Amino acid sequence: MKEIKFRAWDKEDKKMIYPQFLLQDDDGCIFGDGEVAIHKDWIWEDMDYLEIMQFTGLKDKNGKEIYEGDIVQNSEGLIGQELHYIFTVIFMHGNYILESEEDHEYNDYLGAVEPLEIIGNIYENPDLANNN
Repeated sequence: MKEIKFRAWDKEDKKMIYPQFLLQDDDGCIFGDGEVAIHKDWIWEDMDYLEIMQFTGLKDKNGKEIYEGDIVQNSEGLIGQELHYIFTVIFMHGNYILESEEDHEYNDYLGAVEPLEIIGNIYENPDLANNN
């Protein structure tokens, strides 16, 4: 069974949050991980300050959890070729997709391309996303 986890990019504080819980209603949310709970005083807030990303259920070759918005690379090719692709992990049409800006023909499902290594994410490392 897939483990359901989230993380969020806090646009105000410019940092990634790995919460212990996320509660939401029509008015906003409480997003807590201890540090944020103290910083935000546990109040209901408008979610516009957060970019929420879900855990894909997969890990990279180093055991790091892969989330939406991660930038990953594959350097071992698909058929023994020495290829180097950089992808952004996105959620589209009910699936996690590896999106490549280098080669628009080369988009694949996450899990079909291995081994992958996380090299950053689109919020903390936007230059990596722009170069792929």
